[in-house]
Amino acid sequence: MDVSLMLLVSVLCILSPVHSEECELTCHNGGTVGERCMACYCTREHKGRLCELDEVMLTFVVDSPLLISGLAFDMTCKITNARGFGLTKSDVQFKLIYGDILPVYFWQKGSKCTVHVKVQGYIAKCGTGTDDVSSDVKIYTVQISRARKDHANDWTCFILYPIIPQSSTMHMRPAALKLTMSAKSKYSVRDKLFILTCKLEHPYSGVVRGTIKILRETDVFGSLLQHGSNCSVLSSTSKGYKPKCGQGTDQVRSLVKIYIMEIVRLAFNDVTDWFCCIEEGDKSNKFTMPPTCKLPCENDGTFNDACDKCNCVGNWNGSTCRECGLTCLNGGTPLATCSGCICSSGFIGPACGECGITCSNGGTLLENCTECICPSGFKGPTCGQSEDEESSGPGLVLIVIICFVCLFLLLLIIIIIIIFWRTRRQRPAPVDRTLVPQIIEPSTVSQTNVLFGDARSKRRVSKSSSREGRRPSTSKKGSDKFSKKRSHKSRVGQNDKFSGRRTHKFPQGHRHKSLEEQ
Repeated sequence: MDVSLMLLVSVLCILSPVHSEECELTCHNGGTVGERCMACYCTREHKGRLCELDEVMLTFVVDSPLLISGLAFDMTCKITNARGFGLTKSDVQFKLIYGDILPVYFWQKGSKCTVHVKVQGYIAKCGTGTDDVSSDVKIYTVQISRARKDHANDWTCFILYPIIPQSSTMHMRPAALKLTMSAKSKYSVRDKLFILTCKLEHPYSGVVRGTIKILRETDVFGSLLQHGSNCSVLSSTSKGYKPKCGQGTDQVRSLVKIYIMEIVRLAFNDVTDWFCCIEEGDKSNKFTMPPTCKLPCENDGTFNDACDKCNCVGNWNGSTCRECGLTCLNGGTPLATCSGCICSSGFIGPACGECGITCSNGGTLLENCTECICPSGFKGPTCGQSEDEESSGPGLVLIVIICFVCLFLLLLIIIIIIIFWRTRRQRPAPVDRTLVPQIIEPSTVSQTNVLFGDARSKRRVSKSSSREGRRPSTSKKGSDKFSKKRSHKSRVGQNDKFSGRRTHKFPQGHRHKSLEEQ
């Protein structure tokens, strides 16, 4: 028996849980640690693994229960009494009651919220209070970029952990926007401005998030993006087609929004069918371009809806805006553009009805606005000049002119003197022609050499005779030598004559003397 008792005690010890000496689990709001230290036992007013949550409530919120195909719509999961929510990791999700859970969910861990999106076309955002553990309200938002028909169903949001009852459901009903394509004018004119209008009527809230397209038959000629109260132009095919945001596009809750397409110059291909639509959803009626009005409106005039009269601009009038209705006074004539008058002398103003002359010093203006009748002591066109003033004006001008002429003449004289002085300075010195050799003919050279030779011979003879007076006798050899030299010089002169050489002839009295002087 003792053995069986010991075996029973051993089995109970094996099957019993192992308790640690200390449990690190911290329970909140009066909760107590449960068995095995896995969770806390909470009071009725609190929930969660650590009893950190009060009576948490989930609320599912949408902009409108009407779901419009092709437009974006927002869903919001609002958690109230959320103080302490996320102290342990929590999972927030959206789902269709009769469908799949959306591929978008949120993880809340403390004051950190993370978004997980698995499929394109969904935009998730952590909202108010998700960054504060102690916040009583936490907001989680999901936007579906483009609604489909299968989205028209019951929606809800829930928390996967801790287990909290899901929110109330919201039934989304399919709805349609009413789009109407029209034009301001019942007639069209080639090469003139034509305006198309796309009117959008929202059945419930007026909130529109999507792209509005304007089509000519099947081709898109302009697109605009409407997101809440913001409207902007996305694209245009060319400068000749200008899409614009019209009335109501800057207001979120406006049930009627107007979008405009301006055709700058209506072409032949534009006279066809036009449409407008939202994304790939609702489409407007077919608008056929009206027939052409053949009324010839001039000077920027436009025909009326009945195409029987022109609406004129400015001062133009008449059935075709051809007549200028501007009346010019005091002999003025209208401009070619009929925008004003060309006034006669003295008159001013748009219609030449005002006189532009102002009389001074008590002068009286004539009726024809040509001049003033001045009182005694004043004169001039406007009576602005006193008769007592000396007419020093012309004399002063004359003096100034004379001074300028004198200065100019003085400057001219100085320039002439400088030019003359520089010319004299650069002129070369006179040449002494007695020192310049002259070119003579060979015949003359020979004759001159003969004369020079005879003169030299005479001088030598005279010298030799004088020497004879001093010397007792002379040898015949010396006289023969002199005669040879003389004959040699004469031959040289003849050779120069026949060879055609030119010999320089020095002027008489320079180096030699003539025979007569000797």
